[in-house]
Amino acid sequence: MRARPADIDPRALKSELKAGWRLSDLRLRHRPVGGGSHHWLATDGAGTRRFVTVDDLDRKPWFGVGRQPAFDGLRGSYSTALALGRGGLEFVVPPEPDASGASLRRHGDRYTIAVFPFLDGRRLGRFAIPESERVRVVELLAWLHRAKPSDSVPRRPTGNPQLAAIDVALRELQSHWDAGPYGETARTWLRRSAAALARMRAEHARLLEGAGSRPRVVTHGEPHAGNLLLAGRELSLVDWDTVAMAPPERDLWLAAGDDAGLWRVYRDRTGHRVSPEAIRMYSLAWRLDDVAAFLGALRVPHERNGDTEHAVRALHRITLG
Repeated sequence: MRARPADIDPRALKSELKAGWRLSDLRLRHRPVGGGSHHWLATDGAGTRRFVTVDDLDRKPWFGVGRQPAFDGLRGSYSTALALGRGGLEFVVPPEPDASGASLRRHGDRYTIAVFPFLDGRRLGRFAIPESERVRVVELLAWLHRAKPSDSVPRRPTGNPQLAAIDVALRELQSHWDAGPYGETARTWLRRSAAALARMRAEHARLLEGAGSRPRVVTHGEPHAGNLLLAGRELSLVDWDTVAMAPPERDLWLAAGDDAGLWRVYRDRTGHRVSPEAIRMYSLAWRLDDVAAFLGALRVPHERNGDTEHAVRALHRITLG
């Protein structure tokens, strides 16, 4: 998240970090990055840095409706990352468990806190994986997809009920979206894009019918360049709140795209044949999900801040078709 949350008191956050993780003498610096979560860089008195993530349970719709399902799902995701790391997957960056061994703690009714090690490296990019690293990322995903699933890994459905937000927005297209400064801008974009979105929705629905027979493996969900960190020659995969059992193409469309050579690399390491139809389905799903999220944020009451400014810019960058 880019906007600093007004309802999270840094003093209360420090108190929770001390009680849960025995961290004291902390200096916190807010980091305006990511989506659906707030982040701080925490430095203790010894100079050790950690990455503190405060997840907003109102912004985790893939876990279901309500804060408790979101909390349960997020706890399962982070616990899965812990199990994967302990199981020998060194590229997994799991949270540091608190004093009780839990992967996260509740912070009030709306938020959770998780603490991650701070890795001193660079991201591979903002989104697209560099050509020079794609084979290595596909091999990394092959290791992940061969992992034995723990009991905590969420079982995410292939479809996404959140895409219904697009249908709601289309039904309200003739009304003025005057609940915030960017409402009318978003409505104008939707009016121009309605036909292309309808075609994408129809193609996605058709491809979704065939995805049910695909094998289910442990998937990360968002292995794009922004979640891949290079420290020296070591590559790490961060941001595990979207981990779930799903078809392998949920990850592979980001790493391999339509490159048949990379599909062969993956098949040779896992035995799984890559489905071009599933690759296309997940590519469409990603863009449709972004449209649903950005329209949902701009159609309702909102303010002008870093998050809504990002939503407007990102909406206009989405490729339809």
